[in-house]
Amino acid sequence: RQLALDVSIDTVKQGLSATGSVLKVSGWVPRRRFPETVEGLSTITGGRIAIRAWEPEEVPEVRAGTAKVPVSLRHGRFTRSFERMVFSYGVPLYGTIDPTPFVAAVFVVLFAIMFGDVGQGLVALLVGLAISSGWFKGLERWRQKHFGGVFIAVGAASMVAGLVYGSFFANEVILKPVTQWLSTLVFGRPVDHFVNITAPDKILTFFGFTIGVGAIINSVGLVINIVNQLRLRNWEKAFLSKTGLAGAVFFWYALSIAVRLLLGGRFGGPDLIPLAVPLLAIFFREPIIHLATHKRPILKEGALSFLMEGIVEMLESLTYYVSNSVSFLRVAAFAMAHAVLSVIVFELADMVAASPGGGVWKVLIVVIGNLIIIVLEGLIVTIQVIRLQYYEFFSKFFTETGEAFTPFTLDPKGGSS
Repeated sequence: RQLALDVSIDTVKQGLSATGSVLKVSGWVPRRRFPETVEGLSTITGGRIAIRAWEPEEVPEVRAGTAKVPVSLRHGRFTRSFERMVFSYGVPLYGTIDPTPFVAAVFVVLFAIMFGDVGQGLVALLVGLAISSGWFKGLERWRQKHFGGVFIAVGAASMVAGLVYGSFFANEVILKPVTQWLSTLVFGRPVDHFVNITAPDKILTFFGFTIGVGAIINSVGLVINIVNQLRLRNWEKAFLSKTGLAGAVFFWYALSIAVRLLLGGRFGGPDLIPLAVPLLAIFFREPIIHLATHKRPILKEGALSFLMEGIVEMLESLTYYVSNSVSFLRVAAFAMAHAVLSVIVFELADMVAASPGGGVWKVLIVVIGNLIIIVLEGLIVTIQVIRLQYYEFFSKFFTETGEAFTPFTLDPKGGSS
C-alpha cells in the first residue's frame, strides 16, 4: 500500500514543472476552500511557498473562450440528493444559475402527484430512512450516492398527496374518517375525498391542473434561461430566441388567453398583436441583430434562406410550446393509472373473499398488489418525472454544459487524479 502511494506521488511529480529545488503547481480551487488550501499548503511546506490567486475572468484561456471554469456546487443534505440527476444530464456553466434546487422541488412535486398514497409513500419514506441511517450494509452504496434523501422526500410528499386523494395502501375507505374530520375543520362540511381524480366530473379539471403545473415549470425554466443568457452577455439568446424573452412573452400571453377562455372570456382581434410581435421578433432576429451590432450581414445566406429559416423558427416555437404544455398531461394520466391499479387490487381481493380461505387470499392479494404497485408504478413514475425534467425543463436553459470540478487526490491503490 505504501509503495503504491509512493508511486502515485512520483507519477504526479513527473508531470509538474520543476527544477532541482522548485516545484510549480497550478490548478483550480473552489473559492470557499481557498483559505484552508493556502493554510494547508503552507503547513505542508513549512512556509516555503509562494501563492498567487487569479479570478476566473483573469485567466487568459477563460477570456479567450478556450477553457471553461470548473463548477463545484455546494448544497444542503436535501438538495445534494438530486445532484446526480443534474450532472447526469450536464454540468451548469460557471456563473449561471444552479438548477439543482429547482430540480429537487419539481421532482418531488411531480412524483407526489402521480404516486399519491399515504401507505405506499410511508414505505418509500421508511426505505429512505433505512438508507440514510447507515445501519444496513447492503444499502451502503445507495447511502454514499445520497439516494436516502430522495426516498425520504418523495415518500413524505406522496403521503401528503395520498391524504388529499384519500388513499391508504390502495384502500380509499380507511382514511374517510380522517378526511371528513379535516374537511370539516377546513371547509366547514365533511367530504370523503379532498380530490377524487377518478370521478368523471373531476377528470378534466385534474388534467387542467397538471397542465397548469407544467406551465409553472416551463416558466421557471424560461426565467432561468433568460437570466443565464444575460449573465453570459448573450443578448441574442436572451431576447430573441424561442426560450428567450420573445418566446416567453408569447407563451405567457397564450396562457393568459387560455385562462380567460376557461373563465368564460373571449378571444378578440387585439389579442393577435401580443401574440404576433414576439413571433415576428424571432422571425426577424437576423436583421435586428444587424441593426443592433452591425457585425452580422442582414441576409448572409440569401433572401429565400432567410425566409425559410424564419418560418421554420416560428413554427418550431409554436409546436415547441404546445408540445411542452401537452406533455404534462402524462402527469394526470399516470396519477389516474395509479388510482385504477389500486381499485383493481381491491376488486380482485373482494372476488376471492367469499371462497374457502378467502380471508387469507384477500390479505395476500392486497399485500402483493401493493408491492407490485410500489415497485412497478414507482419505477414508471420515476422515469416519467426524469423525462419531464430532461425534455421539458432542462431544454429551456441547458443549451451549453460546463465542466465539473474534480479535486486532486492520490489513490493509494495506484494512480492519481
